[in-house]
Amino acid sequence: MTANKNTEITDTKICPICQGNNQCGVQNEENCWCMAIDVPTELIKSLNNRDNGKTCICQACIDKFKLGKSI
Repeated sequence: MTANKNTEITDTKICPICQGNNQCGVQNEENCWCMAIDVPTELIKSLNNRDNGKTCICQACIDKFKLGKSI
């Protein structure tokens, strides 16, 4: 089966920047770290439309961005 652009599935456990595990637990009954952290708007806006708002950026990528390092 071939997926077309309209049916691509986003893996919510994968960081859209580094492709590593984002450790998001928002699907669990407990609150996740991602609900209590301030993610810079500029970083969110840098995501492509396919990933924006569908998956969490990992803590490491957020920290790197805040420190001004390339991600």
